[in-house]
Amino acid sequence: MRRDVPELSRSHEALVLWQRLDATYDEIARALEGAIDRDLTELLGRVSVLEQQLAPLVREIAALRARHEETDPALAAVWCEIDALVASLVDRQPTLVRAAVAARARIAEKLVELNTAKAQLHGYGVHGGRPTAFATRYA
Repeated sequence: MRRDVPELSRSHEALVLWQRLDATYDEIARALEGAIDRDLTELLGRVSVLEQQLAPLVREIAALRARHEETDPALAAVWCEIDALVASLVDRQPTLVRAAVAARARIAEKLVELNTAKAQLHGYGVHGGRPTAFATRYA
């Protein structure tokens, strides 16, 4: 049975949003790896907006797919493309989580180094109100 044009149009709209989400995940991965200098807050905000835009489309498409009618080949092709993209995003999630954990560990390591350096800097100079004593009078 031939689907109406709006159903195909809405499915294409969903596909474009999934593609944008995929591209944003690429940017997040590169930022976590340190390959690009991006504000993760902006990227995560973009993910949130895309997910909000996708939510009604996902429900709408799920309802269309639940019908037991024959599907227009063009519509089925878009749905297959969406399915492949979603599966790819699901497969990438563990990699993104590992990259985020690694980035967090690098930041924690850097903070320890900075705190150690700060403590060492405070160790130079006057101790307990007394000037630093040198081993020889020529120092």
